[in-house]
Amino acid sequence: MFSSNQSKAKTWTVDDVVEEELWGKNSKDICERLWNGRKHLSLKEIIKLDITPEDVMYFALRMNALNDNQIALLIDKIMRRANDTADRAVRIHCANCGIEVVEQWADKWLTLIDRSESSLDKTYGAVQSLHDADSVIMAIASCQTFVAALIDTLSLNNRSPWYIASLCMTVVKAAAKADAYAADVEWVGGLFEAYIDGIEHASYDAEFRMQIRDLIEVMGDTE
Repeated sequence: MFSSNQSKAKTWTVDDVVEEELWGKNSKDICERLWNGRKHLSLKEIIKLDITPEDVMYFALRMNALNDNQIALLIDKIMRRANDTADRAVRIHCANCGIEVVEQWADKWLTLIDRSESSLDKTYGAVQSLHDADSVIMAIASCQTFVAALIDTLSLNNRSPWYIASLCMTVVKAAAKADAYAADVEWVGGLFEAYIDGIEHASYDAEFRMQIRDLIEVMGDTE
């Protein structure tokens, strides 16, 4: 996948990226436009290209752009923010929701007494069919995804840093949807669905931009 000098210089050619099919069938045309005649681009140069934050993170975490220490630092930053996001969702939407089983679970979650998958699944199962509990359900869902990311982070055989970062994106989106459902606004027709989609997209974009900030911090001057 990498050119002969890439492992040392940490640069990418158009062919390197086309091989990954980052932009599908249009990868070659898009890469040639972005590279603009340059033979190689470094990660710092790629960050400045006209591509989405998601694509920048793809380069960083799927194409060996960072060393092991940088990856560990980056994932730690992302995970800490995901943890804070999940905790906030629990405090706002679960801790005083009036549903006894949820409040009991929320207390154990926030005091770190019980953050097990089994406890999460049991609580989610108890509320998933309740009417007007969407914000509570989404808050619990954000915690479920965070725990999945945490387990994968601690595993010696974790799938990939990109997978963990993507799970943290889902934590953020679920928490944002919990806020949206709790707004208690009257909507007509499909406007509510459009509103939820907008909230989800905005939270997704904001989190990826935060991940890019994290990426730049861990890169420092090492590249």
